[in-house]
Amino acid sequence: MTTAINAVFVSATVTATDYPTRIRGVSWGTAATKGDMVVRNDTATGTIVYKQYLGVSSASDVYVPDLGIRVKDKMHVTLPSGAFATFLLG
Repeated sequence: MTTAINAVFVSATVTATDYPTRIRGVSWGTAATKGDMVVRNDTATGTIVYKQYLGVSSASDVYVPDLGIRVKDKMHVTLPSGAFATFLLG
């Protein structure tokens, strides 16, 4: 089964989507900071669906196989200062 993939770029703590979705992949990078990238369902206090440590001045791509990571309501992303990410959703 094929699915249309959308890309959403974030560079700050934000509600990235206001609709249900599935995370199929994420490409991220940081400047001179480190910390956790946290993706939650719904709001900044919602259930954590994905969490990853981001190192200083680093970057990586993560691909999620099969059905992806489900976000039931809307996707809220918390990033450390100076970090950015592009989420592949579908």
